[in-house]
Order: sequence, then structure tokens, then C-alpha cells
Amino acid sequence: MRAAINRSLVVSNQAGQGFRIGRAAVVRRWRGEQQQRLHFYSGCFKNVRNDKGKCLDVVGRRNANNQPVTFWNCHTGENQSWAISQIKLLKVKDHETKDGRFPVRDGVKFMIRSEMAGHRMLYSNERYDGNRARRVRIRDFDAHVLTAYWVFDSRTNTIRSAHYRNWVLSNQRGWGFRTGGQANVRAWTGEKSQPIKYFGGGRKSIQNYGKKCLDVYRARNVSNANVIWWNCHNGKHQGWRIVTIGRKPTYRQPLRNGVSFYIRSAMSGGKNLYAAEHIGGGQYRMRIRNFNVVQYRRNWRLAEQGWFTFDSRTRTIRSWTRRNFVLCNQAGQGFNIGQAAVVRVWRSEVYQRIRVYGGSRRNIRNDGGKCLDVHGGHNHNGRHVIFWNCHNGANQGW
Repeated sequence: MRAAINRSLVVSNQAGQGFRIGRAAVVRRWRGEQQQRLHFYSGCFKNVRNDKGKCLDVVGRRNANNQPVTFWNCHTGENQSWAISQIKLLKVKDHETKDGRFPVRDGVKFMIRSEMAGHRMLYSNERYDGNRARRVRIRDFDAHVLTAYWVFDSRTNTIRSAHYRNWVLSNQRGWGFRTGGQANVRAWTGEKSQPIKYFGGGRKSIQNYGKKCLDVYRARNVSNANVIWWNCHNGKHQGWRIVTIGRKPTYRQPLRNGVSFYIRSAMSGGKNLYAAEHIGGGQYRMRIRNFNVVQYRRNWRLAEQGWFTFDSRTRTIRSWTRRNFVLCNQAGQGFNIGQAAVVRVWRSEVYQRIRVYGGSRRNIRNDGGKCLDVHGGHNHNGRHVIFWNCHNGANQGW
């Protein structure tokens, strides 16, 4: 496994340490040594190991930035699990951005990433203003967050959500060019405050026509920090880079349309997801329960509550027995978290579309980037299931 920017450097143990465990994993020049050869193993826990069966391991299982990595005895722990990502980020050249023109053509998807350390990405998060807008924040890089993709529209001079093309990056409704307003995405209404210019240079900024800059509130360089409009001062927290996506993975459903399947939790016991009691409005709450195939064979009514099928045309997970019922959040809750996951009638809502993600912990998430979650991680019969912020926990694995 070699460094892409210097192909003579390979991932291995430190020089002279052979296959010893507990020594820092490094990249160093290829010497033809046996301990420099690596194997990638797939399965429930994907790991990277050398020829003596020692695995690449995050020290102390601490999931923190800059945590050191070693080789250690393989134990299939989560800190030895690695996913291979083929996402390629392409930094856009600045040769056409000095006068506020857009650096890429209309319709090309890109991310907007902060110039502060970590280069967190700009994304639209929770809805507010009576569901007429989505608040804009920054967060740690995650290429799977659909609301982090943007496109330019030169006809209206706007930056638009790639997911909701009629929604543009702008100030709060009614705030015009005032400072301190929450940056958001909302419907294009032709307001003077909605057109945008992108400026390149040492500190790239995004300005509206009132010469107010997109600004990370109080320079708080943390996930989910608020983003506002403020007087331009060339600070680093007003710097933004445009990054296009060379190759973005698409997560196809693993089975063809119409094939029935169960959805089972990745927690111990592999409990089944099923549609339980009716909670009004033609909605059936999702819960988990012990899987017993003999019991299911004897009681088809019990079994049918946990049968699902894919529909790729609408990108939904549907009830096997009621094909017009889809797995989603409660009606009227949009992408809100903490609400009961249900099956309800397909209404062509964006909130009803679902993606299945692979990896060491497979999760099911909606287009708002919220994951199907066994509430509180309680692994017992009848525990209800909700949508929650994705965190790769076992209670979000399916």
C-alpha cells in the first residue's frame, strides 16, 4: 500500500522493527522487506494486516484526530477496521475567481470547505423558519452527507443546494444585507440579497452583493458551528475553498427490486426490525424483536411485519406485503431526529427516500443524513427505532 503522492513510500512498521507490535505504523521507502507487504481482508470487520498477521490498529481505540496508529495482534475490534474510499477531491484553480466569477461551470457538484484547520465542510442542517429554510453549519468531512453538495447557477448568480436546486445559499428571510444573520438555504425568490460572488486569492471568500462575507460565527472551528453573514475582514474563518468531486460512490441497494428480505440489527442477537403498532395517520411504528425463523414460518402475520423489499425507481425500502408503504420518518417530521421510524404511505416526499451504506457497520440513512437507530442503544425486545445523527454505533448497524 503506497502513498499516492510519493509512490516509493509504503505503509509498514518502523525500519528495523520487523513484525513487532506496538511500534508506530509509518510510510517509508520500499526496501523489498517482508514486513512491508500488506493484505486487505474484507468481511464484517475489514482489516489491513502484514505477513505475520499483525493488524493496523488505532492506539487505545481512541477515535480522535491525530491519534497514532500501530500494528497489533488482530482482534477484529472496530479500531482495526478500515474502509477503502475511492473519493477523489479536486481543488479548483483560482485563475478565474479574482473578480467574483464562479470557478466551475453550472451544474457541477462541489463542496465548500473552510480554510480553517481541518477544512470542515459547509452543509445545510436542520430546518427552521417554519420549514421554509435550512440552517447552514460546518462539520467534519463526510462525503456521504448529501446536503454538503452545491452547484453554481450563473443565470441568477447563486450558489444552490445540489439536492434542492430551487434553494439558494443566502441570508435569513427579511434580513437583506444585514450582518449577524444566520446563513441558510431557502427558496430562490429573486431577492437582491440572494445573488453571490466567489472570490479567490490568499483568502477565498463568498460575498453577497451587499459585500457581506460568509463567516463561521466567532471563528469556532468545531463541528456544527453556526455560519453567518458578517463584514468582510479577510479572516481565515471567512475563507472558503471550492472542491469538486472526482469520483463519488453511489450506494446501490444490494438486492434487486421485489426480492423480500429481513432487516436485522448489528447488535448482539441480531434482532429483527418490524412494523409494530398503529400510531395514527396510517403509520406503523418500527421496533426490534428476537428473530425466530421457526416462529415466523408458523405465523405468517408475524413474519410479514418484518418483510421488506427495495424499489429502486423511488429509492425506498417498502413493506413486502403493503407495497405502497415505505420506511421513513413520521409524517410532518421531515428530517427531524428523535422521531419514531415508521412505515407509511408513499407520498413522493424527499424524506421518504433511503440509502443503504456498506462497511464495517452497515447503516440505513435518509437524504438528510440521519440514520436508522435503535433508541438509546437498548438491545431488548420491543425497543422502538428512530432516526438520529449518524455515529457508526452498533445500534445503527443493520
